[in-house]
Amino acid sequence: MAYPSGVRDGAFIRFDGWDVLGNDVGRYFTGLGVNARVRRLKGTALEYGAPFFAFNTNGWVKSWDTIDPSSFVQAPGSSLWIRVEYPGWVFYPRKLPSLELSVGVLMLNSCHS
Repeated sequence: MAYPSGVRDGAFIRFDGWDVLGNDVGRYFTGLGVNARVRRLKGTALEYGAPFFAFNTNGWVKSWDTIDPSSFVQAPGSSLWIRVEYPGWVFYPRKLPSLELSVGVLMLNSCHS
């Protein structure tokens, strides 16, 4: 299975309609609306770093040693954010055929050989 496409969102890659089940560190900012929760989680991830490298719309912060592409599951109405600097991973621009240039749509690719 290939990794799903994501979109650059500041210091993160956002995977709309995708999640990684399990690997939850904890659930945060549950009393906030979705937009406010995502802003707080982004800020927390940038301020504190590990283990705040990934989180989903519902406020679950994720942590894992390696990301297996088979661990991505479709989650309609949800999104997953992963920091661009997630250890051991690199994000590569993908060209959109209709535009013939890189427009910030990214693919998650492993650095493992």
